[in-house]
Amino acid sequence: MQEEHSGKQPGIFLVDDDESIRRSLEFYFRRKRVPFFSFASAEEALAYFRTTRPELLLTDYRLPGLNGLELVRELNGIYPGCMKILITGHGNLDIAAEAMRLGVHDLIQKPFNAETIQSAVKTLKERARQDLRGFWVDGKKVEESQKLRWTQWK
Repeated sequence: MQEEHSGKQPGIFLVDDDESIRRSLEFYFRRKRVPFFSFASAEEALAYFRTTRPELLLTDYRLPGLNGLELVRELNGIYPGCMKILITGHGNLDIAAEAMRLGVHDLIQKPFNAETIQSAVKTLKERARQDLRGFWVDGKKVEESQKLRWTQWK
């Protein structure tokens, strides 16, 4: 059992049912001395978030039980200021639009590597420091005029 924290817990909180992704990202970020916490389901993460405020949530879209967007919706009700990144191998315009509406800051498409995640996290934290708002996909800003004609996702 992890200790209880009343303030914002720095680090990366990953929710992914793929154990190999959880282990490889945990190994990568712990080697870089970045606090890293992983969960196999949204429900497991939400139980932990009742006592700990995450700084940054990285969640897969497809999860058993609640999906990644449902997790984001629940987390918004508890900690609306949490930074959020959605990863998916099943991206489409509907998922992107809902993610944008729910305040997801970035979408990362599978397959990805640890460096891609590190870059997205670094960019997101820098944008938060500079108060740069907007919607991003794979680290590139999607301009307002592109939102309706965005065709990269099928």
